Amino acid sequence: MLDIQADLSIAVDGEPVSVRSEGDAVVATFQSVHRALRVVRTLPFPDGPGRRAVLRSAFGTVKLSGVNVLVRVGRRTVARAGPAAQPGRLSQLLRLGEVEVYARQLVLAALGR
Repeated sequence: MLDIQADLSIAVDGEPVSVRSEGDAVVATFQSVHRALRVVRTLPFPDGPGRRAVLRSAFGTVKLSGVNVLVRVGRRTVARAGPAAQPGRLSQLLRLGEVEVYARQLVLAALGR
């Protein structure tokens, strides 16, 4: 298993992202759902289905590495990738492969609560 130490504050296309390690996880924190989606859209991946394929492959690799990646919006964890992730129907619907999405937390974060 990898031991990752992270404490970064970065900007992707002007959008602030905090990346920290917490135990066996790397946590990426965004200020809002809108900003998180904007960052994903600006990543240098192909558009459309190709983007999803690259993301699915990346998160599959994360799972094999033994590292968990948490995506937070504010204080709410809205998604998880890695060995602890348990993708459900929402992940299938969104074609996110190995990414577990926490629907309730995502909705509350989108509403700013």
